[in-house]
Amino acid sequence: MNASTDQIQFTAYGPERFPRPSALAERGYLFTVPGDFPEGIHPNCHVTDWEMAVYRNQGEWEVQVAEYATKVWGTGPSRRVAAGLALLEIERHRRTRAKEIAENRVSILGLEAVPPYEVEVTDEVTLVLTPEVIAHLDRTEPADGDRPAHYQVTDPDGGGSYTIRDDGRVSLHPLTVGVLHVRCGCAPAIAARFENERDAVAHIREALNAWSTCPESPSAPAAADDQPDDEDQAVEDALADDFEHAYKEAEAAREAMHEAGIAMVARVIRRALPDATRMSVRIEDLALVLVESDNALLWAEQGSSDQLHVGMVNDVRAHLADVLAFGQDPEVLDELGWTQPDRQTAVFTVALPK
Repeated sequence: MNASTDQIQFTAYGPERFPRPSALAERGYLFTVPGDFPEGIHPNCHVTDWEMAVYRNQGEWEVQVAEYATKVWGTGPSRRVAAGLALLEIERHRRTRAKEIAENRVSILGLEAVPPYEVEVTDEVTLVLTPEVIAHLDRTEPADGDRPAHYQVTDPDGGGSYTIRDDGRVSLHPLTVGVLHVRCGCAPAIAARFENERDAVAHIREALNAWSTCPESPSAPAAADDQPDDEDQAVEDALADDFEHAYKEAEAAREAMHEAGIAMVARVIRRALPDATRMSVRIEDLALVLVESDNALLWAEQGSSDQLHVGMVNDVRAHLADVLAFGQDPEVLDELGWTQPDRQTAVFTVALPK
């Protein structure tokens, strides 16, 4: 935006405003230089608003940034003249800096002078849906005692405002609409900016319910190609989300089931071999091959020990059939913590829980 001395609003400050010692005088005036000053600088180069202090110093007025007084931006015989000269210097500084940023993007980073893709939110509304009506939410009124909340809404077709009581059949649906700008020069002040189409479209799909392409954009993805134009696509997206959620839940359930199952197996084995810390299993027939402690072999399938009698071995095998019912391939076993000491055999080893 533009700024001039006629638009400056001065606010007096006193000795309590800045801690001492300070390069600023104890008394003076504050004013703000907007972060989007001056006009013509791409929003990619905008800064935060600057609070400026103007005060008398040795017979003249001078201007500095109040937050960090390290540079005098303007001096003059009056506060308004000093502020005007400061605006000119700030404009020169910001235009120079914006030019440097654009040149560095091109020469050093190999990018375009400004981000070519800008996603602007143009409208945000919450729809109030009931079996009878669809309205725009203005505000939510809290419940009175045991009564349900009320929604103050506006008829989208111009029917005015009215109230909807939440009777259990009301649902709220946020709706965000936006515009994609591509090298069009519009430079919206508030927008998400991207260097490539892939990231821009990914953001659109995440943040917007509906969008269009700025008509001034010379080339851009067609909106119809990247958002649902019928209910089929919306249903497909919902099913994909449901499947992903169910898949994660199934993975977590499998891990929990495996942990509990191995604990049951450990319980059976330790009735006879209380020092057991791991077992080895031949996966192809779920046969128990070895039982070991941290530093000794306690039982072997081909050994002579009868500490683990046939009934216990069969119990272990029955439990393993349930534990590994949802996957016995090496990848699944690896995910569940099994190891394969000898890659040439189908014997896998797993630690027994404490």
